[in-house]
Amino acid sequence: MQDRFKRIVLVGYMYSGKSTLGRHIAAKLGYEFFDTDKEIENKFRYTVLSFFKNFREDVFRKAEHEMLKELLLKDNVVIATGGGTPCFYGNMEYINNMSLSVYLQMNVGQIMSRHAKSKVKRPLLEGKQEDEIKQYITETLAQREQFYLKADIVADAFNPDAAKITEDIKKLQKNENLIY
Repeated sequence: MQDRFKRIVLVGYMYSGKSTLGRHIAAKLGYEFFDTDKEIENKFRYTVLSFFKNFREDVFRKAEHEMLKELLLKDNVVIATGGGTPCFYGNMEYINNMSLSVYLQMNVGQIMSRHAKSKVKRPLLEGKQEDEIKQYITETLAQREQFYLKADIVADAFNPDAAKITEDIKKLQKNENLIY
């Protein structure tokens, strides 16, 4: 197995289920699971929401970059990243050099549907009205997708087939050719 395939990194927009699916994949592979946001919260003793309120976004992005680099030194891990992680400091290129990457893809309508059902406050949506949230999601998803689409695997995040995604990861780990 190639070294980079000992690390699986999930990327995608907020609400795409990176943490939920990541835990499932880690359990199936017998890997340890990490969520970059949770690791940052543990290290700095701030919630992500508080971090954004007390510091600038660029300070958070730098901390996120450092946490990603730290986690990608480990083997046999599945890492769920924050929605913006791949878009800063060359992170997507680093992710692809160091791991097998999976983009959990959703469209704006699907993201809005998950947002409407969520109880979790997202810092970049804080204080926005529904129409502003939709505009923000539309604009930022369009900007971020150029990074997300560099992933090794692109999977449907709205109705994910966790077993198929895990099997596809295993096939790539065995260097089998997959067409996406």
